[in-house]
Amino acid sequence: MINNTLAKKRIIAAVAVTVVLIAAIVAVPVIRREICYGTVVGECDNQELVERWQQYGEAYAIGANKDGMPIFKDREAAMKQAKKDYGLGFEYLREYRNFPKISDNPKVCQQYKMLGWQTVPPMTVENYEEIGRQCGMVSRFLDIYCNSFGEDG
Repeated sequence: MINNTLAKKRIIAAVAVTVVLIAAIVAVPVIRREICYGTVVGECDNQELVERWQQYGEAYAIGANKDGMPIFKDREAAMKQAKKDYGLGFEYLREYRNFPKISDNPKVCQQYKMLGWQTVPPMTVENYEEIGRQCGMVSRFLDIYCNSFGEDG
């Protein structure tokens, strides 16, 4: 009976250690990315870029990360506003290109960023000019947004 209890405790301890190690392996890159690249540490030195985006609203306020790359000061607010402002573009890219729904995933953002500016809806699509403009703005937005991901974005 004592050996059985001791064996159970060892198994539980081993499982607990394994879970903690897996959690650490998964969490460390996310935390590192957020601390190194997603944190605003100063003002963006490209005043033209700052002014261009601020004209669209406060949600698009730009700062700089540790590498001096422009990032949105409030990434969540910027994405929320972009979904409102460029919703037709995001929707068209998702449906036309069969992309997953836009998210905070660096790979998904890269897909939208790389193909948004290349997308020209056919003239048969309702609002094709506005959709084309918004697809281009999606790329411009994500060009800055992806700087928060560092080398992943």
